[in-house]
Amino acid sequence: MVFSSLNFIFIFLPLFLFAYYVTPAAFRNSTLFAGSILFYAVGVIKQPYALFLLMVLTYLNYVFGIRLYQIHNPGKKRLFLTKVIFFDFLWLFLFKYSRHLSLPLGISFYTFQLTAYLFDIYYGRILPERDFVTFGTYISMFPKLISGPITPYEMLRRQLHSARRFLPENLAEGMKLFIRGLGLKAILANQF
Repeated sequence: MVFSSLNFIFIFLPLFLFAYYVTPAAFRNSTLFAGSILFYAVGVIKQPYALFLLMVLTYLNYVFGIRLYQIHNPGKKRLFLTKVIFFDFLWLFLFKYSRHLSLPLGISFYTFQLTAYLFDIYYGRILPERDFVTFGTYISMFPKLISGPITPYEMLRRQLHSARRFLPENLAEGMKLFIRGLGLKAILANQF
């Protein structure tokens, strides 16, 4: 599904926003995670393995991040990180250079996002996320899953853990940004 499609603008986005804002604040990450997975599933409807791969890599890297943090020996920690990154990029290269499998939507972005997350844990910039839904939301958030940007976890951590209550002025500001971006995409990006 493309952000500029009529299905996204008039069906998915209104239904998602309604579901998001009627969900109690404590469960909004679950709604965002579920909405992001639904968004991705629609985009890869002809590649069901793509959704499976996203979910498996998200879960494994969630576990790998916690394990990486628990390793205190520098040599073992570096070796573990190397193995995990090799594992993650193996899937990217497998699909990218396979003659028989098409490249899953967004695999480059989420592979690099997972790698950035693990490097941030390795270098002690962040603590690993202990809640899978929050981590899954960070990796699969639909506004950035298929086309980026690759966002460091630290930039989104506070927002993912905040209550995020509904304010009409925030909705109005978000709508302005969306309409402006959609206009720029239609005028500039689709012309070249």
